[in-house]
Amino acid sequence: MLKNKAVEVPKVISIDDSTICLEYINGDPLPDFMLRQNSHERCSEVAENITKWFESFYSAVDNKATTEIRGDVNGRNFLITDAGIVGVDFEEHIFGRKESDFGRMLAYVATYSYDETKVQRTLEEMLINGFAKRFLLSEEVLLEEKAKELKVLEEFRKDTVK
Repeated sequence: MLKNKAVEVPKVISIDDSTICLEYINGDPLPDFMLRQNSHERCSEVAENITKWFESFYSAVDNKATTEIRGDVNGRNFLITDAGIVGVDFEEHIFGRKESDFGRMLAYVATYSYDETKVQRTLEEMLINGFAKRFLLSEEVLLEEKAKELKVLEEFRKDTVK
């Protein structure tokens, strides 16, 4: 469905009772990109492509009518390719506010590695700017959503360490 609506996702090759076979995408998951990247220009391009991907996704799922969001905003579910961003891992339909997706993405970028890098800060700033402009949101709202998601991540990590 998403591929037919101009959202960059892998093409489905085959489906059987317990397996979905998808095309191979030659790209780096977002965390791998962040660990290897040192170019301000490339971060800007990736941030722009991420915001465009979300815009295409929300259009394809008719977010205004359905309130469907991405939900599973894990950096490993976004592949950075030469052509742009490809979204993967669509196991379920999730409904809510777009701002929640953006807060999850910002929290993910902020907490991915143990050592905060310049790329993390740069990418986060560019995503905040991009989400604010493309979706007509205030930076304050985006930072509030990020803070909410950081609390969720903290609780999740406490529960998994027990």
